Amino acid sequence: METSMAPLRRGPWGEGCSMATKSVWVTIAAISAAVVISLGIPIAQADPGGGESKHYANYTAAELRQELLKLEEEQRDIANRKVIAEERLRVANERVELTRALIEDQKAQLAVREAQLNRIALQRYQDSGVNTTVVLMMNGSTSETLNRLTVLQQVTDTASSLLTSLRLEQSSLEDMMRSEQAAITIIEAEQIEIATLDEEALVKVVQVSALLNSMRGLTVAGGLFGYNAAGAGVVNPEELIPNPSLSLKPVQNSFIETSPYGPRIDPFGRGLSFHDGYDMASPCGSVINSAANGYVMDYFWAGSYGNRLVIDHGVIDGKHVVVSNNHVSGSLVKPGSQVEQGQPVALVGSTGASTGCHNHYMIWMDGQIVDPT
Repeated sequence: METSMAPLRRGPWGEGCSMATKSVWVTIAAISAAVVISLGIPIAQADPGGGESKHYANYTAAELRQELLKLEEEQRDIANRKVIAEERLRVANERVELTRALIEDQKAQLAVREAQLNRIALQRYQDSGVNTTVVLMMNGSTSETLNRLTVLQQVTDTASSLLTSLRLEQSSLEDMMRSEQAAITIIEAEQIEIATLDEEALVKVVQVSALLNSMRGLTVAGGLFGYNAAGAGVVNPEELIPNPSLSLKPVQNSFIETSPYGPRIDPFGRGLSFHDGYDMASPCGSVINSAANGYVMDYFWAGSYGNRLVIDHGVIDGKHVVVSNNHVSGSLVKPGSQVEQGQPVALVGSTGASTGCHNHYMIWMDGQIVDPT
C-alpha cells in the first residue's frame, strides 16, 4: 500500500408576457439563467484484444496507475464539456420554443391592429365628404357641432395612434424572428459539438478498456504486486463464481446518498461538472462490502480520489465489470486476492478531494463509466 497524502477537507455539501421587445428579452434571459442538467453517454463495446491493448503491454504497475488517472481526467474533461454544451443546447431549445410562441402572439396582435386601421380607413372613406368646414355649416346647436368635431378628431387621433403601435409591433416581431434564427444557429452548433465529444468519449472508452485488461492481466500473473502466479492467493478471474448482477449495496449503513452520478454543481466551486460516481455518506471507518464475487485488482493512492480499491467482477450480462471504491481510509483485502459478495473489503474515509466521510463508488463496463444505480 502506498503512503497516503494528508486528506483534503472542505465544508459540508451540500401573468402573460408583454409583447414589447424589452419584456420579450427579459423573459428569454430569465429562462436562459435556469440550470437543469441532463447527460447521457452511450456505453461502447470495446475490443479488449484490439490494437490499443498492445499499447499498454510493457507498462509497469506504476505506469498503468498513472495512465488510468490520466485517462480518467481526460474522460471527465470531455464529460464536463458535454454537460456545458448540453446546457447551452437546452437553453437554446427553450429560447426557440418561447420565441415561436411569442411570434404567434405578436402576429395575432398585429392582425388586430390592422383590422382596426382597416375599419377606420373604411369609415374615413365613407365620410370622405365630411370635413371641419362641412361640420360647422351643418344645422344644429353649438353643442351638437362641438360633439361632431370631437368625434372627427378622435377618429384621426386613433388612426395615428394605431399606426404608431402597428409600426412598433412590426419592429418587435422582426426582433423576435432574428432571436429565433440566432437560437437555431446555436442549436446547430451545439449538436455538432456534442456529436464530436461523443466520438472523443468513445475513443477514451476503448483505451480505458484496454488499460483495465492490462492491469487485470498483470495482476493475475502476479507482476503487479511482485507475487508469483501460484502464490499469495492470486486468482484467475475466469475461475470466479459467475455473478448474476452487482446486487449488494457497498455501504450497508449509508445514511445519506449525497451526490448521484451525472451533472452537478461542483462542491469545490468550479461550476457545472460531471460526477463520475455515486456518493454514499457514512461515518469514517464504516465497512464497505464487495458488491459481488470478484478479485482485487489494485489498491493505491489516486490523487483527488484518495485511496482507491479496485475490484474486478468479471463478465456480467456480457460486459466486463470493474468497480472502484474511493476516498477509503484503508483496505481490508490484499491485491490479487479473491473476494466474495458481502465480504468486507475497505473502510469509509475522507481521503483525497473529499468534503466528508463517504464512498465514491464507480463502475466501469467495458471501459465505460456508468451510473452505479
